[in-house]
Amino acid sequence: MGDTLSKSDLRSYANVLTPANFKKILRKKDYSFEYYRSNGHIRGKDFSTCHEAINHFYESLLSNYKNEYVYKNILIHELLLKSYKLEDTIVLNEFRIGGSIADLVLLNGEAIVYEIKTEFDSLNRLDKQIQNYFQFADKVYVVSCSRYIPNLVKRYSDTNLGIIELTQRNALKKVKKASRNNSSFSHEVLFKTLRKKEYIDLIECYFGYIPNVPNTKIFRECFRLSKEIEIIRFQKMVINKLKKHRNLSEPKYFQDGQIPDPLTYIYYNLNLSDKEFQVLDSFLKKQCIFHI
Repeated sequence: MGDTLSKSDLRSYANVLTPANFKKILRKKDYSFEYYRSNGHIRGKDFSTCHEAINHFYESLLSNYKNEYVYKNILIHELLLKSYKLEDTIVLNEFRIGGSIADLVLLNGEAIVYEIKTEFDSLNRLDKQIQNYFQFADKVYVVSCSRYIPNLVKRYSDTNLGIIELTQRNALKKVKKASRNNSSFSHEVLFKTLRKKEYIDLIECYFGYIPNVPNTKIFRECFRLSKEIEIIRFQKMVINKLKKHRNLSEPKYFQDGQIPDPLTYIYYNLNLSDKEFQVLDSFLKKQCIFHI
């Protein structure tokens, strides 16, 4: 890139590219983060639009600071937009499964967990995370940097876990293909991923009635009934219920190529209405007001 960027520069860029900051633009028309996050960290750069500035931030992260946002953005772009049909697939972000929170969960005809481990992360909790995810998902992948790949391959060579490397060229390389899991599913873990309306709907659909119990006991009674459903069937029912009720952004924006590559994850995660899409589109076309 020709410039030497400090860690402070890169952290500042990373702080701009977050869903929280873009929510401020959409819901409050608050652009204050542009100054506080960027002031003094775009030395000598001149951008005509906010879009150009954001492209610069993202390219800098790709080259020098592959944080979690970079991983998520690439995963959404490469998996959701290139490998699956948007109409049939959703991705859940930071989704609680048992005692862990999965970075991304892809729901199609199956559930696939993607757990991200950047070069800035530790592998200390990974065994427990994987154990939790296999109680819910058909397949589990760890997505990591070249630094951790040899360790991951050694540790999980004889397991169903899949391993994906984010290469230096920002490509996703499947090092180890995940095997389908169905022996570790847990009624409790699966059931607790559902919201109240979702588990009541599921029980009514399967048994034909809603338990006639006080509201304070509905969770316990629905959970008790769920354990009467064969586990593999129950897992499929849970996945279908989540897919139906947790649908996110309209596919049309992605299909029409209107989403800037650096913001793929943010656009998808924010579940934009038509009006919000126009607000964000207008912001990107504005004269750059990131202070230099």
